[in-house]
Amino acid sequence: MRATTYGETPKVDVYYDSAVKGFLNKQNKIFLKFKNNKSVLYPNKKLITTPGLNYINMLPESEVELSIKNLILEEYNGSESLYPYLGDIFLEMFFNQKITKSSSISRFSKSNERKFLKCISDENVKSILGWIFKNSSLERTININTHSGKDIAFENDDNFSFMFSYDYDFYKNVSNVTFRNYKFIIIDGYIESVGEVHHLFEKANKSKKPYVIFCYGMSEEVKHNIMINNRKGRFNVLPVSLDVNDENTLNILNDIAVIHDGEVVSSNMGQTISQAVRKELPEGIKITFYEGKVQIDPLIDHNRIQRHKRFLLKRLEEAIEKIDVNTDPIKNRIKNFSLKSLNVYVPYDLKRNNNFQRDLLYGLNFLKNINSSYKVLTYDKKVYYVPSTLLKIVKVKVDSLKRTIKDISVIIS
Repeated sequence: MRATTYGETPKVDVYYDSAVKGFLNKQNKIFLKFKNNKSVLYPNKKLITTPGLNYINMLPESEVELSIKNLILEEYNGSESLYPYLGDIFLEMFFNQKITKSSSISRFSKSNERKFLKCISDENVKSILGWIFKNSSLERTININTHSGKDIAFENDDNFSFMFSYDYDFYKNVSNVTFRNYKFIIIDGYIESVGEVHHLFEKANKSKKPYVIFCYGMSEEVKHNIMINNRKGRFNVLPVSLDVNDENTLNILNDIAVIHDGEVVSSNMGQTISQAVRKELPEGIKITFYEGKVQIDPLIDHNRIQRHKRFLLKRLEEAIEKIDVNTDPIKNRIKNFSLKSLNVYVPYDLKRNNNFQRDLLYGLNFLKNINSSYKVLTYDKKVYYVPSTLLKIVKVKVDSLKRTIKDISVIIS
């Protein structure tokens, strides 16, 4: 039997290498046009003055041009994710624009601060970075937060602050949220019944010491029992009942265990909650409960802290290599796992400003890589400090993409 097809046969367009060459010449002219006419007003009333961003935002006129430009866009985004403004440097190199390498810095020093701050165009970012250079240690983890005020504020925090969602009902009507010399247990699981933690309740009642329970949720029966007995003064049991739907809690118990020099009770290790609470539980130094945050004094030394941070950074590198992996939880764990941190609070309106965001990200990435060797680049009348290793990566990206496009002989769309 002969097969019968219905409907219109899809049209296939075939383009040859001459179209590719024509595309590159055209894109080169478009890029130069954005460099000469820098300000572009968008429908959302935002004015963007960066030639690279304006070039990337412009959609090509045809499908064949779009397919080739997507190759450029992919490398631009890859460069930009490595270091802010590196995407722009990639485009400058790709379109053979002149970049001046004015100097090299083997190691950033105090004498370089003024020159670096001078190259920051946003005055608010310049103010933030200047404050950090003058008043804070670069060993601190820097956290950017928003607030409803009008001014930029700074706060040094010398404790481990774990940011995650947990049930704060236990602490809403408690006048003192700081506890010292507390017993603790870390449970990788859900507490279903009072019977599972009955022995812990008995110990807490007899000793009158605070008992902290880290876990992934508990039944209403267990929660109600704890709240009633806490209120009546029979014991002082302090749950950190994590929200299992919050991605930031993923593997966070391992970090909490490291800080406490303790272990996680897990059914995967053949352990049960009822057996674990019968044992003599370890003791922590100091813990403070805030809504969305728990501060803990570490029981381990600086070397152990740094070793775990290196472990987390390696996990982040592995996650980045896998395209479909959400890296936010591991980044949050690294941010949490810092003995000293600096909290910077910026107004909501300022955080929404594109130029502020990009300059701030550039400045913070510079601080993160401050011990690297740098190249000082000048292009488009602006000066940029770029880690030498990242500049080499961009050069490889440019050469590779040019070879790829040169080898294209046919495009089908």
